Amino acid sequence: SLSRIRGGLQVTAPSPLAPHPSRDVADLRGARRTIAIFTTAALPWLTGTSINPLLRAWALACTPERHRVTLCVPFLAPEDQEKVFPADAPSFATPSEQEAFLREWTRDHISSEKSDPVFEIAFYRARWVDEIGAIIPLGDLIQECLPDATPDVTPDKTTDKTGRSRDSRRSRGGKCSLDGPRSRDGGRSRDVAILEEPEHLNWYKGHPWKERFSFVVGIVHTNYLVYRLTDDCIPEPVRELWAEGFELLGRKVSATACHKIIKLSDAVGEREQSVTANVNGVRPHFLALGKERRKQGLGFEGGAYYIGKALWTKGYRELLDACTGYKEATGRHVKLTLFGDGPDLEAIKLEAEEKGLHWTFEGAIDHGDLRLQPFRVLFNPSTSDVVCTTSAEALAMNKMVLCPEHPSNAFFARFKNTICYPLGNVPALNAALSHTLHENPVALSPQEQEELTWDAATQRLYSALLPPPPPAPIPTPSGGDSALKGRTHLAPLVPKVARQVAFRGGNDRRRFAKTFGSRGNQAGE
Repeated sequence: SLSRIRGGLQVTAPSPLAPHPSRDVADLRGARRTIAIFTTAALPWLTGTSINPLLRAWALACTPERHRVTLCVPFLAPEDQEKVFPADAPSFATPSEQEAFLREWTRDHISSEKSDPVFEIAFYRARWVDEIGAIIPLGDLIQECLPDATPDVTPDKTTDKTGRSRDSRRSRGGKCSLDGPRSRDGGRSRDVAILEEPEHLNWYKGHPWKERFSFVVGIVHTNYLVYRLTDDCIPEPVRELWAEGFELLGRKVSATACHKIIKLSDAVGEREQSVTANVNGVRPHFLALGKERRKQGLGFEGGAYYIGKALWTKGYRELLDACTGYKEATGRHVKLTLFGDGPDLEAIKLEAEEKGLHWTFEGAIDHGDLRLQPFRVLFNPSTSDVVCTTSAEALAMNKMVLCPEHPSNAFFARFKNTICYPLGNVPALNAALSHTLHENPVALSPQEQEELTWDAATQRLYSALLPPPPPAPIPTPSGGDSALKGRTHLAPLVPKVARQVAFRGGNDRRRFAKTFGSRGNQAGE
């Protein structure tokens, strides 16, 4: 990978692509494995790549296999914490303080009948880079999070909770890691690595993931191509070239780092060794809120709302256009309440006021806050997400979700409370808006509730990790195709070679006929 940050240029030679591991290594069912989850963000930053990896660590530790899990997250200097964390969020002088916050948040926001799982938390040094709006690892994050680890590719069939140590270690230079499960020679075991946003983790510096882990999985969360194409900081004449180059870099470093890539939806392009599966779920809290409201027979008098960071790329332009078009077509206003803070908030407020829209801005809030419960429908017109976590949470709370027909919403389209409209079809959008503003959602079926859980998401993850089935055997020629017998390994090449020699001289055609046989020798001719 090649990158430049504050004048520092670093070139890292990629390691050669490795084949997909065997089924025994890739199958996480029925065996207790050691799993390290690396991500690019951490609470109290309320973003998908801070919350979903934490929930994945909890879910994998909860499984019947009782996997040994270490969640590896970035630790930022105090000056960078001020840029990233919400204004009312605490700051942390040491990684141990942030770890305490993460564990308290987990206890408060993940209510479950299961016993509390044990998973480790480790930190790597990182910094916020204004030029790309992202957190970048600074050193060898594998070594910082899993010091002196040794490969361990043998699944442990034990499914009880013994041997799960939580001794803390503080190393020099302010780095912090927690001692996790020990391998047979006393070092930390490196078995499976899950890279949440593999391109992001390897932009600045590539890491020898495949050399240090027996199985490396990347999960693509973010549609960076869309963000770069709409980045006003890049001059428009070169924006498309910059976006395509950035996308190409992300694909290459991901393929180099991972044995398998999981795309949460087809909103992002193809990747090498990739499969599409939504392997995220929702916190049990959201499902409990939906069930309780339905049980109490409470209505939805709050109307429509949207929740998300105040960035134009998060769908705010589409919200403005939709509400303006609805007012012009029907003469009625969409009373929309918006929750979220961000750099474009003031510009969004100004334009909404200029268009005379009846919008209310409430600032950032957790989606599970009780103040959001009376709202009937989440209006989410954004197409920049790979999969929108807030849409899944709204469905879990038994709300309706109004969204466009788009690959990022394909998973949600199967739910009865999801109302999809064709992109660009204004009459259809107006009709869908009118329906959702005046109708109540229906109760989720047990199957729909199950699909939103992290248990179901983990099973989808297990299935996605398995190696692809072997290719179908090439049919053996029969009858008069005697010239091809014994040469079946060449059969796929015949159409291609035939096209090539068709435009060449007679010697090539005679050589082709001699090698593969001519149609005149086939049965029936």
